Amino acid sequence: MPKRLALVLLLLAAASPAIASKPEGELSWLNAYAGRHYTLRASVNANRFVFLPVVHDLATLELKGELFPLMGPEAIVVRDVDLDLDRAMATFTFTSEHGDKGELVFAAPLNSSETMGQAQVDGLLALVTEEGGVAPFLVNAEANVLHFKGSNHAGGFAVGAEYQDVASAQADGVKLCTACFAPIHLLPDYEKEVALGRRVAVEVRNAYPAVTDDAVQRRVREVGHRVLEHWPLPLRGYQYRFTVVESAEPNASACPGGWIFVHDGLLDLCESDVELEAVLAHEISHVEMRHGLRQLRSAEKAANAGVFASIVVAAATASQGAEGAGVAVAAGMAAVIATTATE
Repeated sequence: MPKRLALVLLLLAAASPAIASKPEGELSWLNAYAGRHYTLRASVNANRFVFLPVVHDLATLELKGELFPLMGPEAIVVRDVDLDLDRAMATFTFTSEHGDKGELVFAAPLNSSETMGQAQVDGLLALVTEEGGVAPFLVNAEANVLHFKGSNHAGGFAVGAEYQDVASAQADGVKLCTACFAPIHLLPDYEKEVALGRRVAVEVRNAYPAVTDDAVQRRVREVGHRVLEHWPLPLRGYQYRFTVVESAEPNASACPGGWIFVHDGLLDLCESDVELEAVLAHEISHVEMRHGLRQLRSAEKAANAGVFASIVVAAATASQGAEGAGVAVAAGMAAVIATTATE
């Protein structure tokens, strides 16, 4: 039987050492976890992997199930412990207090001679449960930045204070690591929507160069963020990017996921920031209402994506302008949507 539990990550693409045999009796300690009760902590981000330093490598815990990411504490009971020796993994199957099922999948370092032992399992559990008695957050003393101990980069710096919760650290003026505490998006098809927006934004940039005047760009960004700060409804959490592009056409466009482009021709017509706010609010509403994703879903349902693409060309041409670059952008946007819909 395998001696160690292999790391289940992208690192599997790299060459790994052979797995030696280990008597099954030496792994029987894992069965003691069946029936135990834990309270899982709220997720700090959407990443479902938790890491624990072991020698010069990382042991891992993968959180699997529709329960994740957790928006608040959740009581669970471990129902079963399974050793998948062929795949070299140990899996704890659990049920939550609300009846949801999930799995905790443990894996030992790929490039370490140390086996997955009870200390590693308990160390990983302590980072994601309230029973471990461990402060899960620590501060990079030099940068005054808070990190989650279970991230794959929380090390290599002078450690300052440790915290049980993020709010206490923020109250002390500690900044948050943007990787550890990336926003959690629970929107259906969010990744698909952002991927579509990124591709459409490339089409816009290819057709319209960005204005090089920093003052102009700064003005639009500041007005855009002011609109967001006073948005009358809860924002969905998109990362908005406001860019002024060179075009005499009095127009603006919004791409799925938060890319917003304003033509300098339209900017010239705005006689005040109030008028610019109205323009940006209109474009933001397109993003918040997820109109681009709706188009993509319609394309996916269409029997012929090419037919749908021609419809989008007509509609996009009307909004982008019927001449020159406007037609090119409209065609590009339609091609992106049609291609994405068939992927």
